[in-house]
Amino acid sequence: MEVEAKFAVPDRKTFLRLAAQRSLAGYTLAHTRSVEVHDQYLDTADGRLYAAGYSCRLRREPDKVIATLKGLGDAAGAVHQRDEQEVQLPEWVPDPAAWPAGPARELALRLTGGTPLQPLFELSQLRARSDVMDGERHVAEWSLDAVTVPVGERPAHYYELEVELKDSGNEDDLQALAGELSDRWRLYPQTRSKFQRAYEIYLAYRQTLQARLSPAERNAIAAHAAGETAALARRAATVLGWAEGLPSREIAARAGLSRQRALFWLRSFRARRLAIFNEEPATASASQEGLGDSVPAEEATPVATPSQSSEVDPGAQAAGAAPHVKRTKGRKAAARAAQASASKASGDKAEAEPATLSQPVTIPMEAGASADPAVQSEGQPAEKKAEAPKISADEPMSEAGRKILYTHFCRMLENEEGTRLGEDPEALHDMRVATRRMRAAFQLFAPYFTPEALAPFGKSLKLTGRALGAVRDLDVLMVKAQAFQSGQDEGSGAGPQPLAPLLSAWRQRRDTAREELLVYLDEKKYAKFKVRFEEFLTSPGAGAVPPPPGQPTPYRVRHLVAGLLVNRYEGVRAYESSLPAAPLTTYHALRIECKRFRYALEFFRDVLGPEVGGVIKQVTGMQDLLGDLHDAVVSEGMVAEFLHDQAARRISDVQPEVLDGVARYLTAQWTIQRDLLARFPARWVELIGPDFRRNLSLAVAML
Repeated sequence: MEVEAKFAVPDRKTFLRLAAQRSLAGYTLAHTRSVEVHDQYLDTADGRLYAAGYSCRLRREPDKVIATLKGLGDAAGAVHQRDEQEVQLPEWVPDPAAWPAGPARELALRLTGGTPLQPLFELSQLRARSDVMDGERHVAEWSLDAVTVPVGERPAHYYELEVELKDSGNEDDLQALAGELSDRWRLYPQTRSKFQRAYEIYLAYRQTLQARLSPAERNAIAAHAAGETAALARRAATVLGWAEGLPSREIAARAGLSRQRALFWLRSFRARRLAIFNEEPATASASQEGLGDSVPAEEATPVATPSQSSEVDPGAQAAGAAPHVKRTKGRKAAARAAQASASKASGDKAEAEPATLSQPVTIPMEAGASADPAVQSEGQPAEKKAEAPKISADEPMSEAGRKILYTHFCRMLENEEGTRLGEDPEALHDMRVATRRMRAAFQLFAPYFTPEALAPFGKSLKLTGRALGAVRDLDVLMVKAQAFQSGQDEGSGAGPQPLAPLLSAWRQRRDTAREELLVYLDEKKYAKFKVRFEEFLTSPGAGAVPPPPGQPTPYRVRHLVAGLLVNRYEGVRAYESSLPAAPLTTYHALRIECKRFRYALEFFRDVLGPEVGGVIKQVTGMQDLLGDLHDAVVSEGMVAEFLHDQAARRISDVQPEVLDGVARYLTAQWTIQRDLLARFPARWVELIGPDFRRNLSLAVAML
């Protein structure tokens, strides 16, 4: 029989304070150690263990594997009493019949009737364990857990504290410890087990997956998957993988497609459902041969490069989807490219004319191709998996900038399909980061290009970043609010979901922002921007400002980067006179300076000394701290706006007691800001200190 007290830990600050404790209620917390724990919960296909009131867990710790059967039991406040049978296994063995003989094996076989166990979900914990001692008496084991439940598209995170009685402890000991945690620490009892909390998340996610396909759709797609038409079978495998909740890379591997192509078919299915299976795929055209894809050309990801002729993806067109159009540069641009190639072969280093890039670019399309904006957006340059080009200390700054911009342009394209699909929030995050870095690179390298060469692209990047940011910022705020909510208990007086009305309002705003983002990505001007920008980035010398003839002017990377980085660092140090007694707007401005400094360091990492890794790490730490501070400030404003709107209504659609939970979240944002500001001085002293400056100097000394 397991007897323990369980408490919800509301936030990371409380978690860290508890982790620093060495005594509690007169007891000593001794022999503290940390361990990573990975659990997998299992049950039969028809849920026999859960129906019998048990959970089955396989736990992997660094030096052992333990199988445990636990009764779900009832809780009296914080105290849980449950039947528990466990056995140590020689290895990871999900089959109870192969467990060592004993009560755990017997119970598992009796409850399952010999039916095989199947994985339900996983759960991981970073656990700080301590022995609770009363002199020499081992009273209990203290376990402070940071829990992650990776179920669904956004894993749940929360903190929890367990105090489990040992053989030398008694219920009086447990009540004393629980009373201290309730009265002094204001912790709320956690009435549900980790399994029960995770199982609720699991069931909700399974319902979501089940709703992705109707029974008729599921049967029709399964028929295509078993059919003789290989291309349609691959599409069907893609959709079925999505309906199972598989990650996009695993879906692509199962279907035998590139990830980009798998995402394309998923987006097409969500828009047109079974219509993507209506027609047989067209045979591959000769122009698609040799793309290097291991799958037939109908399913290969089209590769658009500025030098290729205009084509329409026959597979997409045959399926009734928007044609995937490949665009050309236009006759004049193609002629210049041919001339530049010939000049290069003959040793001529003449540069391309920059002014031509500010002129309209002809984008011919095959007869019959659609002019619909959604179709135009399919004419994007394709996903690029090539290794990022490395810069050299001897090349001109303009060409180093071109390589850096091209690297992040490719990363933007790699994540566009995932952003459109909307299944993986990391795709949106990565696409936005790529646009941010390109905008930072524009500022950095602008002096080495003519203004007319960069101007059209800078405006488009700003619009793209703004559209992505409107969605991503709300994603971040919602994730943090959900993490806060997961630590709140029903006993808090705010109900089981204290932030439900706030999250609902934010979700509506996020959905609107996402709709606007998709409209932007489908616009013709965005498609043209990508084609023209790739033309510019893949044309060496285009738009570059040549060094004055006959004058010793610094223009290479080794000439300029040391001063450039020092200048960026000076922009950070300039805040010394304003800190720490500064308004929050000043901290936000410092965050932007740190970000520019960090990006510059990362752009030139290839040519700097090994010390640059530590320098980047310190700047990143400061940027993260200031980013969390900014998020808390923005969240405070949006929560206050929500509460104000509710108060302004004569009849609110949210009960006052429910709004108490939202008000507590507002208070939490103030606490977060206070704690981050308290941590700031130590980080700041390190960032402007002699060790940091020495390492920065050593890094640039390699130039």
